[in-house]
Amino acid sequence: ADAALRRAHAEEKAKLHASTVAALERAVAETSEAADARRRDEVRDALADQAAELDRAHDLERRKALAECAASLEAKHQAKLDEEAAKFRGAHARAIDDLRVAMSDARDRAVAEAAATCDQQAA
Repeated sequence: ADAALRRAHAEEKAKLHASTVAALERAVAETSEAADARRRDEVRDALADQAAELDRAHDLERRKALAECAASLEAKHQAKLDEEAAKFRGAHARAIDDLRVAMSDARDRAVAEAAATCDQQAA
């Protein structure tokens, strides 16, 4: 009877040990799955943060490139305006010089004609 009792006790102990091991294995598996899910969430969040940072960096680079392009275009436009203004000033100065020469020639002709008319009247 004592041996049967020890055998029954050993069997109960083995069943209890097997059920404890199975429960621990399930707990480890559940914990591992929860940790994997948590890691996946952390990785997804980190990737989303990196994507947002890349978008911000891309926007900054695009704005910088646009600003540089606008500055370059403005400089080219200003140079073209300066060139056109210089041409206009040169043409304006030549026109004024031509007008002065023409006025001087006209005055000289008028004086010569008036002198000729006076000479004819005097003669």
